[in-house]
Amino acid sequence: MNSPGHRANVLDPLYTHVGLGVVVDGSKLWVAEVFMQAKPGAFESTTTAAQTTFTPPFRDDDGLAYEDAIIRLAAAGVTSGCSSDRFCPYGYVSRAQMATFLQRAMGLRPLSIDFFWDDTFSGHESAINAIAAAKISLGCGSGRYCPSSTVSRGEIATFLARALGLPRASRDYFWDDNGTVHEDSINRIAAAGISTGCGGGAYCPWGALTRGEMANLLVRGFEL
Repeated sequence: MNSPGHRANVLDPLYTHVGLGVVVDGSKLWVAEVFMQAKPGAFESTTTAAQTTFTPPFRDDDGLAYEDAIIRLAAAGVTSGCSSDRFCPYGYVSRAQMATFLQRAMGLRPLSIDFFWDDTFSGHESAINAIAAAKISLGCGSGRYCPSSTVSRGEIATFLARALGLPRASRDYFWDDNGTVHEDSINRIAAAGISTGCGGGAYCPWGALTRGEMANLLVRGFEL
């Protein structure tokens, strides 16, 4: 409770569940806290005849803090997982994959106009062109998109701030993004309640974005 970031999460009425993980490594004790909002009916569906148990679409996210968001993302048609019954929540998101997730979440029409030269053989090329046309991404320089590069937490903030047209924030939310190119966007998504950072008043802008984290951010941002 002495940590401002953890204290804010503990006292936030938005959250309904908390998960704790403890690891002892020699003389060191590591504790992780995951906060989750479980909405009524999230895991059930109702028919006209009777209420039936809803079968989640993926088997590798059971019990995770991201599970509700992943289910909602799948229900909205934004993702079909990484295989027929797996979502790979701890896998990292590539810039090409992120383009497709954003294109689907926004309902953008795939485009054949080519904006970048390095995505020619990518299955995500039309989605990349769609978000480029919408000015959500300007590429990575020199006419490239860098489709195979991993999306950072800072980059997803800029993607979402542009996609959602978020207004400028009135305060600085995190201490570890000062001076980064994504700082303004990070503050915007924090002000909108899309991200609370990675704990301890930090955002971890250089951290690689996982698919589970991406699900949470998209569901909150697009209210899926």
